[in-house]
Amino acid sequence: MKKAICLCSLLLAALASSFAEEKGLWFRGFIPLDFSGRLTTSFANVDYHYDTNFGGGIGAEVVANVWEGLRAGAGLQGNFGRGIDDKSYDEASFGYVPVYGIVSYRFDLGTVNPYGVARLGYNIPTGNREYKMSGDLVGGAYFAIGAGVEVRVHGWAVTPFAELNYAYDSSGIENSSKGDYNVSYKRAQLCLGVAYFM
Repeated sequence: MKKAICLCSLLLAALASSFAEEKGLWFRGFIPLDFSGRLTTSFANVDYHYDTNFGGGIGAEVVANVWEGLRAGAGLQGNFGRGIDDKSYDEASFGYVPVYGIVSYRFDLGTVNPYGVARLGYNIPTGNREYKMSGDLVGGAYFAIGAGVEVRVHGWAVTPFAELNYAYDSSGIENSSKGDYNVSYKRAQLCLGVAYFM
């Protein structure tokens, strides 16, 4: 599974670079803000669900114009640690660093241009001692799907954008004494940023 996800990400990045010279590249910098998060841990076939606190991060993507409104590329996000809304884990903090391929389609309507977007890749989990429970963190799949708008402002070198996503991370905690946990993190995500045509 991990190999397939990495291969998809590499293929999308290669597709973007193959069109870059002819079509041009877009650099996108943004801040992802996580809302309505739900962390699920699975141990011995029992699921435990926890609400999560607000979280943020920083992200960067490079995408190429592939055909008309179709774009493809690759990206990376660094999520700042966020807490678990449970008194038993009030000291725990976790996060993810997803590396992914991205595909989007933009409708060119002039000033306000809507688009759909999908991301697929592999994430690297992070967490403090209270979150890891003396175990080792193991990465897993990342995907996100959503929609946004780009606003073309006459005379500006950058294009502001905003998008709303449903995002999912999976990972694990390996603990030789207590056993292994499967972990998933689902949330609604708002991304605010700017795009620059290179």
